[in-house]
Amino acid sequence: MELPKNAKDITGIKYGMLTAIKPTHSKNGKVVWQFLCDCGNEYSIISTVVKSGSVVSCGCHRRRQQGLGVSREYHIWYKMIDRCTNEDAKDYKRYGGRGIKVDSRWMKFENFFSDMGEAPKGRSLDRIDNNGDYSKANCKWSTNAEQHRNKSTNVVITYQGESKILTDWAKSQGLRVDTLWKRLKSQMPLEKALRPRQPKGL
Repeated sequence: MELPKNAKDITGIKYGMLTAIKPTHSKNGKVVWQFLCDCGNEYSIISTVVKSGSVVSCGCHRRRQQGLGVSREYHIWYKMIDRCTNEDAKDYKRYGGRGIKVDSRWMKFENFFSDMGEAPKGRSLDRIDNNGDYSKANCKWSTNAEQHRNKSTNVVITYQGESKILTDWAKSQGLRVDTLWKRLKSQMPLEKALRPRQPKGL
């Protein structure tokens, strides 16, 4: 089928668990595409439905949810795939949008689970190198505090050869985080900005 002039060619693009193969026909003025699901099944559906995130698989994802239940690890795996491959995913811009990929081995849940095992209580999937891909070598189960320190939006400050994020510098210097942030925003010299606040009257 030849695509209409105003239709986007999505061949090879992945949405959730579905990879676009080719357009097949039009239905009510909308293009129906043939997709390949991660489970191996081929599935035809209107592309806009898939791009919106309303449909994420050939149906195997829902069947799994309605079966024995979805494990926490499976949910973590699916969200990882989604934010790295689905352009319409809420967090795509911070992951797939900046080049973060998922190791080809991990495109199958069984391989991901074999490498990472069960998620310890109170921990979530974290990349050791925040600019690296999702893979066995670059991932670990981290606490919320560890995740926070590894965020790409953290402000890293290097002073006298030591590098720490703003939150850790504030804690070590006995400062409030917002106090240190305001000092830095005012372009106060770093040595002065990191100086602990003196008690009143001294």
